[in-house]
Amino acid sequence: MSHASISSGARSILCLRDAPATDGTQELVDTPTPNQRIVHDPNQLTSERLRRLYAYWASLKGERIAPSRSELNPADMRDQLGWIWLMDVIDGGEDFRFRLGGDRVIQFFGQRLSGMLLSRAMPGSPEFFSRFRNLVRLAALNALPASGGPAQTAYQPRAYLEIEALMLPLSDDGRTVSGILGGIELRPLTVN
Repeated sequence: MSHASISSGARSILCLRDAPATDGTQELVDTPTPNQRIVHDPNQLTSERLRRLYAYWASLKGERIAPSRSELNPADMRDQLGWIWLMDVIDGGEDFRFRLGGDRVIQFFGQRLSGMLLSRAMPGSPEFFSRFRNLVRLAALNALPASGGPAQTAYQPRAYLEIEALMLPLSDDGRTVSGILGGIELRPLTVN
């Protein structure tokens, strides 16, 4: 796998190419997938719900790279629960396993993804899941929050929706990203 980075302030950011490299691996390049970015401030998000999720995560994080999964308290995220999911990072970000997802997430995908590897979900809507994987990896490899959208979803069964997604890293050891707390905002697509 080829690695590249772009500078974001004092820190380099690893980005992922939309299309696989010629050998079938995902290549890191110097520009992110369109509408995907590292988030340093909740005001970079358009969704009020995602801003609150970011603020909650940041309050747990403190000065560390990320909070641990065990610090997440469902009672503190009551208004978020339907719209969030948890993922495990597998093999340093080569793949991801869905742990659980809220009701709205299940409704969006039309199925429960708990226990499924992201690489196994991709054939269902390759463009969407490729972008989704890129966004999850952007957060996991950089140990920083990442967001995508708002934009029309590439998930074909829901192409009439606009989506904004937020990926927040979790770390059980305080050094490496071991999980992702994700959230989405869905709205009817507006035509200009």
